[in-house]
Formats: sequence, C-alpha cells, structure tokens
Amino acid sequence: MRYFLLILCCLVISTAWAQKPAAPATGKAQILGAVADSATGKPLREASISLLAGRDSSYLSFTITDGDGRFTLRNVGSGRYFLLVTFLGYKSQLHPVNVGAGGLEVPVGTLRLRAMAQSWARWWCSRSGPP
Repeated sequence: MRYFLLILCCLVISTAWAQKPAAPATGKAQILGAVADSATGKPLREASISLLAGRDSSYLSFTITDGDGRFTLRNVGSGRYFLLVTFLGYKSQLHPVNVGAGGLEVPVGTLRLRAMAQSWARWWCSRSGPP
C-alpha cells in the first residue's frame, strides 16, 4: 500500500509540474533589416552588423546578413543603440536605433552602403619604383 501511495504522489506531482504555465515574456526585442548596394540595390550577403550601446558606443552584439542581405539581432533590451554596418569594399555606416519598452520587433528597413572608389593604378605606380 505504501508503494501505491508513493507512485500516486509521484504521478500527481509530475503532472502538476508538466502543467506549469509558460515563463513571462522578457521584454526583449528584435532588430530586423537588410543591407544592399546603394547603386544597384543588390543585397549584400555576409555584411557585418554590430550593435553598439548608445551612451558610449561599446560593443554589445553582432550578426551577419544572410544570402538575401537580411539580418536579425535578437534579445535586445529597450534603449538607444547604434548599428555599425560594414562590408569589404564599402564605406561603413553608423545608424541610430531606438528600441521601445513594448516593442517586440524594430524594423530598420534596408540600409544602403556605398562602394569605396579604389584606384589600384595609383597604388601600383607609386610602388613600382626601384627599392
């Protein structure tokens, strides 16, 4: 009889534990956007997106864009931030972002980067003299 009561108590406790309500929302948001070339509009895959604190520009998080140029920064608390967008051969840009207390998703739209003009001829000519 003791074993029966012990098993019954274990079953009751385990079903009550399984019925535990979900954890409350943490109030964290997501920053969503895309990165594209400013001249052609083509998406830039694997561009780097860094999340910087608004008060002192300290590094908080980063991600890279997917094959379609889109990115998502998850678990961002409310506050003021900067997005530092970098891609090889393009001029880096800093974009301010405000995340509200109740916002679950913060869309920043498509961020367009300009290609840097590179003059290899000038570099080559200045380096082609005798040593």
